[in-house]
Amino acid sequence: MRASPYDLSGFGLAPIAIEGPTGRAEYVRMQSELGRRAQSLRTELIDRCRRLP
Repeated sequence: MRASPYDLSGFGLAPIAIEGPTGRAEYVRMQSELGRRAQSLRTELIDRCRRLP
């Protein structure tokens, strides 16, 4: 959401200016970190879904 046109400063989130190379690089880095942190949750959800009748 920080790369969106919405003002999230009230939540303590500064915008990411994805229009420039620095902002795009920050966005890619943050998305990669989010994906890494979510991997265990995805694995757990897939395992549980496979065990459904």
